[in-house]
Parts: sequence; structure tokens; C-alpha cells
Amino acid sequence: MSDEDGALEDELARERARLETFRLIRATLFEDSRDGVCIVSADGSVELNATAEAMLSTVSEPGDDWQESWGFFRLDGSRCEASELPGFLALSGAAVPTQIVQCVSPDLPEGVYLSIDARPFGPGRSISVFQDVSAQFKLESKLEERGRQLAASEAENAALVERLRLAIDQIATPILRVAKDVLVMPIIGVLDAARSARAAERLLHEVSSSGARWVIVDVTGVEIIDTTTADLFSKVTRAVELLGCRAAISGMRPAVARTLIELGISMDGLPSYRNLRHALEAALAESKVSRRRRRRREEVRA
Repeated sequence: MSDEDGALEDELARERARLETFRLIRATLFEDSRDGVCIVSADGSVELNATAEAMLSTVSEPGDDWQESWGFFRLDGSRCEASELPGFLALSGAAVPTQIVQCVSPDLPEGVYLSIDARPFGPGRSISVFQDVSAQFKLESKLEERGRQLAASEAENAALVERLRLAIDQIATPILRVAKDVLVMPIIGVLDAARSARAAERLLHEVSSSGARWVIVDVTGVEIIDTTTADLFSKVTRAVELLGCRAAISGMRPAVARTLIELGISMDGLPSYRNLRHALEAALAESKVSRRRRRRREEVRA
């Protein structure tokens, strides 16, 4: 054997070894891979390994126009053309970062979600490796839907709590019209700043709309009053008088009176009665006198 023949034999042996190495690599990366693998050629043909065929519920056959039978969609629901798939983008020579694509076919109308990585695989070819993330994606979708449901439920609960609060305010702080021009607002329970503000707003509105001449705020059921509430209480009674209505207070407990004194909140000019009965007697008596005076003035004018 000549030296030239020996060199050719050596070259042939190296080429066989290289091909065997390539075959082993292909078997490892393609045939034996637990991930789906797709080799894309520049002419648009694709080759799937067995795992990919199982994921896609199909068997690749040469000549199949898979681009017509399959539909591809992004997570936002927009259609993804075959030329925009990672495997085709990698034909340009650059690796493509992970993308999640929904694949739909007549055999898989509900679709399968694939997480795809692609990179060049020799001249005019690319290799895509993908995993089926449908279960994960569906779980995340369910969690998102559950989150939206919980948010809606929390909003409904908050609205219900607000309605209940308003109902409790109506019950615990009603405004009663006991005579033609006399209103009574009995207050029961703890009188904090928030509740005082809501009660004050309702009272002023009722005085303005009813044309009442007397308002009696009965605090027999109030045991505790804080600084903010005491100040607001004083200002509301003054505001009632600015609307042309006399204000009075009844049933003040010693602890509440002591708090007002310690806080330096003056109730000068605000009639205070031991109980609601005494306040009503005074209001009705003065209202009766006022009506008589109005009638006399009307008679004089006539």
C-alpha cells in the first residue's frame, strides 16, 4: 500500500469516526431526548423526534403541508406565522431566546403550549428544543382567574361591609321627627371621629331639608367621647344654629361631661337637659309659643 493510499485510509477512518460521533450526538440530542426536538431546514421542511411527535399528537411525513394544518399563537392571542417561529428565526444564524407558543391543529383543537429554544444547527438548518408547559400554563391561568375572582369577591365584601356600616349607622344614629318642627337624634354606643362625621353630615342635611326649628341630640347611650369627636360635636351644634335651628343636648353622662371640661370644649349657649323627656318638653313648649307668636303677627298684618 502506497503512502497516499495510507493517508486516504486514515482520512476515511477519521471521517467515519466523525460521522459516528455525529450519529451519537444526534441520537442523544434528537432520538433519545426527553424533550421535543425539531430540526428545521431552509426549504421549510421539519423533522421531529418521537417525543415531539407525542407532544403534538402527530407523525411527521415528508410532503405534509404542516404549515396549513397547524396554527400558532402567541400568549396575547395574536397569530404567529410559521416564519416567526423560533426554529425559522434561528436559520439566520443567531440563537433565539425562549418563547412560549400555543400550537393548535385538528388533532389538538384545545392546543398545546410549548416553551421553545432554538439555535443554528449547521449550514441552512436549525434545531429547536421544546417542552410541553400546557399544564403549568393552565395552572397559572387558573391561579390568575382565581386571583381575579378573589379580588372581585373582596370588592363585593367591601361593598357589603360599607352597606352594613351605613345600615348600622342608620340604626345606631337615627334621626327622628317627633313633631312638626322638632328632630331628635339619639346616639348609642362609642362615638368616634368617623361615626361623628357621618352623623353630623346626615343631621345637617335633614335640618336643611325638613325646616326643623329644634334639634335634640340625645347622648344617653354614649359612654366615651374622644378629643376629635368632642370638637366636631361642638361645631355641629353651632352649624345647626346657623341654619336657623335651635340645638339642645340631653342625657349627658358624667364621664362625657368631665371629658368635655378637661378638653376645654365650651358648650356655652347650648341648652343641656337631664334626659330626653325634659328636652322634648322644653322644645315642644317653645315650639308652641313660637307658633302662637307667628299667628299673632299674621293676624296683625291681616
